[in-house]
Amino acid sequence: MDRKSDSSFSTVRDLGVASDPELKVDRDRVSDKIERYLCEAILSGRYQSGERLSPTALAKQFDVSAMPVREALVALHKVGLVEMVARRGFRVAQLSWRDIEDAFAVQAFISGRLAASAAAVIAPDDVAGLRRLQEEIEGTADEGGASAAARIETLNYSFHRTINMLSDANQLRRFLRVTTWAIPRQLHAVIPGWIESTVGEHRRIIDALEAHDGATARNLTEEHVRRAGALVLEQLVGGGSWDREGPTLAPVPRAAGIEAAKG
Repeated sequence: MDRKSDSSFSTVRDLGVASDPELKVDRDRVSDKIERYLCEAILSGRYQSGERLSPTALAKQFDVSAMPVREALVALHKVGLVEMVARRGFRVAQLSWRDIEDAFAVQAFISGRLAASAAAVIAPDDVAGLRRLQEEIEGTADEGGASAAARIETLNYSFHRTINMLSDANQLRRFLRVTTWAIPRQLHAVIPGWIESTVGEHRRIIDALEAHDGATARNLTEEHVRRAGALVLEQLVGGGSWDREGPTLAPVPRAAGIEAAKG
């Protein structure tokens, strides 16, 4: 389909960049919005494996300069969703269902070990900080809407990063950064059921950490990450845009997911 004639293909303004009076519209913010939209579009199958992504064409469609589009594409290249081809620009990378499953399995294992390490050294102030983050997550969840989902994603990142940084397990953190390439964290906020999982499971992890119960903290964290992975895979496969044995196959309607990418 010619995207220029596709009325459902949003501009950056439609994604909430210019519509929020409290949002300072600078180049970094615009590139973040574009990265978020393209990430969701690729993983939901609206862009197919091998499809060319022209910064100039995308800039025209988003009604922005080419610079923030190029920055977004470079960011997606770094996480493995986009390939850079010499003298040909950017294209959607080949990514399979198995890639996503394996990435979450490894991420769950490493996250569990980091939680166990954190349980051995966590201090009362650290516990209090995690509880404050969780209270903010729960309060934001009550608001509902796409902007609340994006805020929860940011808070969730801070929650897990706080745990991951508590111990001196530097090598584990390096390994974890490698495993997170397959699913950029922005995608979680648009997966049905992810917010409920985040709201419902963090408090048990905090309790285990506060009790210095490394085994329970590890098991709960591993299961938490695995459940998030299962939700992502269910969305990708159940929606018909991915095949269990290979890369994306068929496009889904371009209107699907645009609302989730707004804000």
